[in-house]
Amino acid sequence: LLYKDEKLPPHEQMVSCVPDTRTLTWQVGVDEFVLMACDGVWECMSAQQAVNFVRARLPSPGAKKGLVSVLADLLDACCANHPKQRGGLGCDNMTAILIRFEDPEVVAAAGTEETDEAEKTVSAAQTRQLEAAVSETIQRLAAGRFRRKESDEERKERLAREMEERKENEAREK
Repeated sequence: LLYKDEKLPPHEQMVSCVPDTRTLTWQVGVDEFVLMACDGVWECMSAQQAVNFVRARLPSPGAKKGLVSVLADLLDACCANHPKQRGGLGCDNMTAILIRFEDPEVVAAAGTEETDEAEKTVSAAQTRQLEAAVSETIQRLAAGRFRRKESDEERKERLAREMEERKENEAREK
């Protein structure tokens, strides 16, 4: 594979299966939520920017709806409208999970409010719209309509990598 360097350990590869993680002690009454997301989100926002973004949109404690729209807004803010918009940032895969910590007494006092059915419908509609946009972008990329002309230096580097890979493959086959 072009992006794999056999000399590097897994955690130093350009594409790595080793996640960036942190272990923190949860502080009751202080920590409001955990946001887990893939690199597509973290390439567009710092951890603090993401926390500020989510915190500003959280519904009041005990609300049974609203978290889906918080994540939808977060991913919308990270997604580029066009691959050239931010130099490729915002075009990676993006997944996010939001876990909210709430005081059980506050949740009980909020009552048994029904989950917003429109939120599920909007989410499904947004999913279909995003899938169509991604499909169209992939088709354009495959047709070469977004490609920029590589520089002479980039071409030389690419050809050198390809030649090195061919030599490595030939050596493996022997």
